[in-house]
Amino acid sequence: MVRRDIMLVCAMVLGVAFAQPVWAQCRGGGAAGGGGTGATTGDTGAFLESPNTTGGRLLTGPGSWYSMMLQQQQAYEHWQRQQYIAALVQAQQRAERNERREKAARERRADELYRREARRRQ
Repeated sequence: MVRRDIMLVCAMVLGVAFAQPVWAQCRGGGAAGGGGTGATTGDTGAFLESPNTTGGRLLTGPGSWYSMMLQQQQAYEHWQRQQYIAALVQAQQRAERNERREKAARERRADELYRREARRRQ
């Protein structure tokens, strides 16, 4: 069960990682032609980026390293919550099973004491 959950989380993370296009970090500006705030030089026509054009987007834009790490962290936290809930359920089942065993043991002990007392009276 745990192995299947881990494999599912890994598959989701890899699926998200490969679903993002390679140029995802340049959406909305930058050298990929997204219409940023850069300027072209007159004589060469080369694209010059201003320092603030996509620097923030590289870390926080869609498909960025940061968003991938955030998604991975969320998947891990989801997995941890599932493990915590599973552990709580197991602990509750274990407690109920122990309670049933103790009750059965008390009943057996009471029956044995009753039989001993009945034999003594005869």
